[in-house]
Amino acid sequence: LRVKGYSDPYDGGSGTWYYDSSDQTANVSAYPNLFIAPSSDLTGSSGCWRLVTQDAIPAVSYGVGVSKDPNFNKSVLEQIVAYNKGYRTVSLPARTIVCRSLVFNYDPNFLGSFGAIASINGGLGTAFLFSDKDTDGTTSVTESCIKVTPSNETTGRMTGLCMRFVSIIGKEGINGLTTFS
Repeated sequence: LRVKGYSDPYDGGSGTWYYDSSDQTANVSAYPNLFIAPSSDLTGSSGCWRLVTQDAIPAVSYGVGVSKDPNFNKSVLEQIVAYNKGYRTVSLPARTIVCRSLVFNYDPNFLGSFGAIASINGGLGTAFLFSDKDTDGTTSVTESCIKVTPSNETTGRMTGLCMRFVSIIGKEGINGLTTFS
């Protein structure tokens, strides 16, 4: 199934999806934005729709950067990183990606577009726009904008944080939210 966009034709989220008829219960449960169960079986036991990917995982095909919902972008990016575990490059769109925060247990291995000049209305290149407000616009949050913790808490071993050609900006300005942990 070839789609022309994520939510609208030519919005950048085009891609080719195929139906995997094997039992995908575990993937649908863990990564519901990546493995799309049919409406006739929301568990994925009879299969699910999966994006055809090559060397890189195109995050925009899952709606990242198309959606302006910070919680949606957070959810999808965290699912991509958890599923990928840093093995393949995650290609980010040349857009401003609105997020509240991102928490990873693995290296995200993000590759953005060079030359980020971004604002809340978009721009050139790839940028994360973090806000210290919840989606209701009033509730202040105090979590770090990007937090990477070891995938193996026993050894505490972390492979690193790879984000190439990505700018990070804070919607309310630099006020403590744009720190890394």
